[in-house]
Amino acid sequence: MKKFLALVLIPLTAACATYCNKPKCQKQPEPAPLPVVYEEPAREINPCACIDEVQPLREVLRPRITEEMPVEEKKSCCDHHQFLNCGCGMCDTFHPVLPQEEEVNEVYRTTMPVTTYIPAQPEAYMLAANRAFNRFIKDTYDIYSKKPNVKIYVRDPISKEKDLPAGLNKGVEVFKTQILNSHTFALTDNLNEADYTLATSAEWFDTPSKEVPAIRFVTKLIDKEGNDVNSWSQIVKRADNKSWL
Repeated sequence: MKKFLALVLIPLTAACATYCNKPKCQKQPEPAPLPVVYEEPAREINPCACIDEVQPLREVLRPRITEEMPVEEKKSCCDHHQFLNCGCGMCDTFHPVLPQEEEVNEVYRTTMPVTTYIPAQPEAYMLAANRAFNRFIKDTYDIYSKKPNVKIYVRDPISKEKDLPAGLNKGVEVFKTQILNSHTFALTDNLNEADYTLATSAEWFDTPSKEVPAIRFVTKLIDKEGNDVNSWSQIVKRADNKSWL
């Protein structure tokens, strides 16, 4: 009986040892614990926080049109036979030695003072007036087509900026000429007998880049009661070649 049990247990022990040595019976490693994340409490945002802070004033850059022109100094009339070191300090005649004369003339040209000024730009206003008239004559068809000889009084233009280039009156003259040539309205110099009044103004216009000079040209049509009937605004910009677009 003991021999029989021994014969049965030996194969079972060998089979168990073989089965337990397989990889699937090996003890699997325990997973590493997840890191602990500590969440910070959400901060309350004050929607009116900007009111508590004083924001610095930001200057708006506005381009201007300026040019420089050399200023010639007045020279005294010195004797043509005087030398360069005559001592007067204002002599524009030199010793007849060509190299010295050329050198002094070059120094004079490079050190000549300049003055900055705003040049007149009538072509800018004339261009804007032509564009504004095209819209004006289209939008006022219901006025001049129903009644002949509707009289318009044209006011003197108003420049809203002190440093605007001169020439705004040229734009108004172009507008008046266009009205006469269109044979639609009649111009009058008497404000009391006018059916409508035409008012023109100009001001600087700030472009997004703040680098291109631009002018806003505005024309308004006003009735006898002083009510604005319509207005037409045109913006012209100065190109690199000093023309207007």
